[in-house]
Amino acid sequence: MKIIIHNLDGTITITGGDDPLTISELKLQGKPYTQNGIDYQVPLTKDTQDTIVAVAVAFQMGGISSTVLEFENGVTMPISQSDFMPFATWFSTQRNSFFVGV
Repeated sequence: MKIIIHNLDGTITITGGDDPLTISELKLQGKPYTQNGIDYQVPLTKDTQDTIVAVAVAFQMGGISSTVLEFENGVTMPISQSDFMPFATWFSTQRNSFFVGV
């Protein structure tokens, strides 16, 4: 059985199992994000990034004041305009960790 540990310094440790997870698998697995006391498992994929960009535009244009993000892993996360920027910043930082040093 593979055990994936998301370390506080942003690195990932994988133990156990025969084969390590691929980068794509790690992105799809994502990381937990806590909002209003609830943990959401957020994939760190391009699909999630595209969703976040679309929601950012809608908030910026004043078209919406809240929405529900739907991720490809089946998780749904309600988000308001005031909660969006901290989430988007967190997401960008976490997703970028896969590309640092490339």
